[in-house]
Amino acid sequence: MNDSIIVNGIEMDYIRFGTGERIFVILPGVDTKSILNSAMAIEAGYRAFAKSYTVYVFDRRKNMPDDYTIRGMASDTAEVMTALGLRDADIFGASQGGMMGMCIAIDHPGLVRRLVVGSSSARITPEINEGTKRWIELAERGDMTALTADFVDNLYSEETIGKYRDFLISATSTASSYRLRRSKTSISMMNWIRSSARPS
Repeated sequence: MNDSIIVNGIEMDYIRFGTGERIFVILPGVDTKSILNSAMAIEAGYRAFAKSYTVYVFDRRKNMPDDYTIRGMASDTAEVMTALGLRDADIFGASQGGMMGMCIAIDHPGLVRRLVVGSSSARITPEINEGTKRWIELAERGDMTALTADFVDNLYSEETIGKYRDFLISATSTASSYRLRRSKTSISMMNWIRSSARPS
């Protein structure tokens, strides 16, 4: 089921599927489009969890402020989880979602039973810093094809790049002004080391 929720001015899309009693929350990495566009693929990819869990996949809030931080993003997601009655959840965070998951576990431990983090980091390395600078510049130029290519070439395994590079790039070769702004804002949040977003 695709749905949307508004809580204290936070408007967020989410996907829900599965029939299990336990709660599984997925926090995706940076994307330039709503998760609702990939709902069927996400559900198919995680169908093995559908019997044991009710699965929730949360998007970023629609009205992202320009000075948004990872910790702010995590706080908004925690507020939505609380409004939906989700506690003691098993959380999987990928990339930027992993950073959010760490913040949720630190700041809202009652929401988390277990946390699994993939392709993420608890700190900003020089490589991540340089990468985010490039991605912000490409987003500001409106070059979604080059931005996507840089994402793919630096974030995926050689095997995935060999099989799917052209498909992954062509899938996001065009972008509206909203998607470009969303991309720039999301990527800028990766510079969280300069803000209060850094977990302690």
